[in-house]
Amino acid sequence: MSADCSEPVPAPSPAAGRMRRSRKRWREAKQRHASGIRDVQVALQATEIDLLVQTGFLDEKNRDDPEALRSAIRGLIYWAMQDSALIDAYELVPCPDCGGQGTAHCCDGICEQPAVEVLNE
Repeated sequence: MSADCSEPVPAPSPAAGRMRRSRKRWREAKQRHASGIRDVQVALQATEIDLLVQTGFLDEKNRDDPEALRSAIRGLIYWAMQDSALIDAYELVPCPDCGGQGTAHCCDGICEQPAVEVLNE
């Protein structure tokens, strides 16, 4: 018996779509984990975000942007590591676009970052 090509194929159920997206997220997380990247969630208070802005790691206009916050925190971590022996293990190289002169949002904080003065009040 041959299948009739004129019959419409039923659309996938919402549950099948959720499962497909879930499997995709798991595959992506597994790939990130294998490359040494770990995902963590960090709750930030408004005062902590204010300090990121005051110290120059975050632009005021981006204070509610999750991607900008992620980049600012990554920049803060790299800045904090500058005085530690760990920084040598990462062999940071200047950014080809900014020459390492950018702020924390530049290149997701991967390039060499300038020293940022912490504002004392």
